[in-house]
Amino acid sequence: MSDARGPDAAPTGAVAVLWFAGTVSTLLLFAFDIGHLRGLLVPEHGVLIGRDFVNIWVGGKLAWGGRLDILYDPQAYWAAARGMFAGLLPHNYSYPPQSLIPAALLSLLPYPAALATWLVATTGLFLIAARPFMRGLPLWMAALTPGALINIWAGQYGLLAGALWLFAFAAMDRRQGQAGLSAALLTVKPHLGLLIPIIWIARRRWTALGVAVAGTLAIVAVSAALFGTGIWIDYLTKAPETQRAILEAPGDQLYFRMMPTTLVALRGYPAMLGIAVQAATALAALALLWRARKAGAGDLAFIAATATFLILPYAFDYDMTVATLGFGLTLATRWRRLAAWEAPVLCVAYLLPGRMIAFGAIPVGVAPLVLLGALWVQVRHASPQESAV
Repeated sequence: MSDARGPDAAPTGAVAVLWFAGTVSTLLLFAFDIGHLRGLLVPEHGVLIGRDFVNIWVGGKLAWGGRLDILYDPQAYWAAARGMFAGLLPHNYSYPPQSLIPAALLSLLPYPAALATWLVATTGLFLIAARPFMRGLPLWMAALTPGALINIWAGQYGLLAGALWLFAFAAMDRRQGQAGLSAALLTVKPHLGLLIPIIWIARRRWTALGVAVAGTLAIVAVSAALFGTGIWIDYLTKAPETQRAILEAPGDQLYFRMMPTTLVALRGYPAMLGIAVQAATALAALALLWRARKAGAGDLAFIAATATFLILPYAFDYDMTVATLGFGLTLATRWRRLAAWEAPVLCVAYLLPGRMIAFGAIPVGVAPLVLLGALWVQVRHASPQESAV
């Protein structure tokens, strides 16, 4: 799979134009923040440079200070964060307790150094994980997709989660123990891995599934030993309520334009309609995933990543690191096989993260339809099952 571009590949110039368009459009986000910086703060949005990374750093500080009782209390947490960085607008900590292990280590560094360390480490890990999937394209291109760049802009977990996802799929056929361990570590963003056990059950990857379950239990036990069992009770009882409040917030919040989900696309309509269409979208995605269940790991990794964002009602474009790379790779390597309507759909799907959604160049309501169309294309052009990546 390392060099599968072949006769169906897009012209080099077309690939360069696609990557250039995605890169430049997303870099405008960086330009806005840098142009409005006051020290570490972007006052117009009430965020620090690195945006959501402040939660990782503040969470680590609270762990060292023995103040984890406020971690999942939005008001108390925001007050603590403002005590460290004046001018912050509301933030909340939504990650599971095991995330405090890297957070505590990073918070030992000054904020700028911690942010740089986080971005370099997670980008490097993503590049290592992406290497077997690149189909002859230069590896650096994996770090310059809109999904990867908006994750860097947001200081989020998308590159780390994407690396663990790719490790899990690359190893699931011949190195099931490694795959299971990667899936266990992916529970740092648990909702992003919801399709992995379904796929492993369908493909009878019992060893990988067993290692993932055992690894997850071990991670929970270690984090409970380090931070107390109460933190897990708080997470399981308070974090879902905070996420619900985020989804139900009134007005045109910026983060809604970064959520490519069906439920968000139907905000303003009766709630039951949104839930019903979200369920229908999820069922359609699952049906397409089932159709592709025997595809090679090099295609299935990207198909399942796209399906994840159609199934989840709560998801953000900065976590689309694998999905966006998949759209770009399909365009680059299967260009001459695509029907007339398929290439434009994949192009729009590739450009969804970042400026496209955040500033409304592509309406939020279109995002699920684009992703569903892109998933159909990916499944239609998937290769048969391979023995290994």
